[in-house]
Amino acid sequence: MSTQPAPDDVRHHYAQAAQAAADGTAACCDDDLANFGAHLYDSLDDVIISNCVINLSPDKAAVFAEMHRVLRPGGRIGVSHVVAEDGLTPAQRAERGTHLGCIAGALSASEDHDGLTAARFANITITHTHAVADRFHSAIIQAHKTG
Repeated sequence: MSTQPAPDDVRHHYAQAAQAAADGTAACCDDDLANFGAHLYDSLDDVIISNCVINLSPDKAAVFAEMHRVLRPGGRIGVSHVVAEDGLTPAQRAERGTHLGCIAGALSASEDHDGLTAARFANITITHTHAVADRFHSAIIQAHKTG
């Protein structure tokens, strides 16, 4: 499943998905990120990988909930995106960047952790990899669906 908000990215990922779809292993949609799972069955997927896409959604709680819904028990997520340092307000985050740069839409590490916990993920780790802007870091986020 590939979800991309930019039209050029959508065309590119549809072409890639078409190649993989012959064996039923890939799908692509250009829906609102909060509804990406509408095309998928409950508890079906083993892994969800996201690279700097969740920050573009205005409803991250819905994205986390959909990720949890479509994962099978024991399934996992791997997310790479920008996180803000704790203590920056949403207004301060917006001052520092745009959604295009994944900064204005960034949650703090604590907010990401709390959102994933609220969506019932477990074993959540958030590892900063490097600074991308003043008080913003690239991070790798991993979590599992239990049960």
